[in-house]
Amino acid sequence: METGRDGSADEMSVQEEFLYHLSGDDPAEIDRYLSQHPADAEELKALRKSFEALAPRLSEWAERKPRLETLVSADSLQVAIPGYRLISVLGKGGMGVVYRAEKLSPRREVALKVIPVGDNPKAKERARREIQAMASLASPNIVTLYESDAADGVFYYSMELLEGETLE
Repeated sequence: METGRDGSADEMSVQEEFLYHLSGDDPAEIDRYLSQHPADAEELKALRKSFEALAPRLSEWAERKPRLETLVSADSLQVAIPGYRLISVLGKGGMGVVYRAEKLSPRREVALKVIPVGDNPKAKERARREIQAMASLASPNIVTLYESDAADGVFYYSMELLEGETLE
C-alpha cells in the first residue's frame, strides 16, 4: 500500500490525487492543483500528458466493460442491497449510482448511493473517505447521512431524500 507524504497509509499520494483531478471535468482544478505542488510539477505534467494520451482508450474500454449502471434496466433494478428496496435511479456518476430507495426498517424513502469497489483496495479507501466526509458534515444545507455499510464488493450509504429539480 502506498503511503502519503506524512507516512500514513490513508492519504493519497500527490500522483494519485492528481490522477483523481485529471478524471474530473474542471481544467481550472487541474491547473490549481499543479500550482499547489510546484516540487512535483514536472512529474505531474508528464503524468498529465500520459493520461491525456490514454484517456480516450480508457473511455472506449470502460464502455465495453460491464459496470453497475448496466445492471439497471427500465423494468427492474437488479442490484440487491440488504435492508433496502430500490425504486428508481436518481443519478449516475464516476464512482457510483444514487437510487431512490425504501429503507425497510424503519420504513422511509431515502437516497441510496451505491459504490461498486470489488476487490480494489484504492477504490475501497476512496469510498471509505467519501462516506467519512459525508458523516462529518452537518448543515441545514446538506443532506443528512443515515447509515452506511458494505457487502459483496459494494459500499453504500443512505441519506435524506430531497424532492426537487436536478442542478443540471
